[in-house]
Amino acid sequence: MTYEEFAKAKDVFGITIPASYKKISKRYKDLMKALHPDVSELIPDEAESRSAKVNSAYEILKNYCENYRMDFSEKEFYRQVDEANLDKRFFQDHRQKK
Repeated sequence: MTYEEFAKAKDVFGITIPASYKKISKRYKDLMKALHPDVSELIPDEAESRSAKVNSAYEILKNYCENYRMDFSEKEFYRQVDEANLDKRFFQDHRQKK
């Protein structure tokens, strides 16, 4: 998989990163429901073509999520926790100034 394929798949789903696997799965189900022949106002061939694009994009995103390895080191843990605390503190400080 190339980054271009990943970016196109992300665009098909209309998601922003970071996105959880749960969010991607929900978006997939919503898109497939909308493209179902009983619901969609699209011509059947067009709906089938779009469904194929959604399926392909889902496979790319699913494979990325399944194969992504997180760093569980102590350093990475504290880096992420510190960033979360800084964001939380920044937004609290920001609200207090108003």
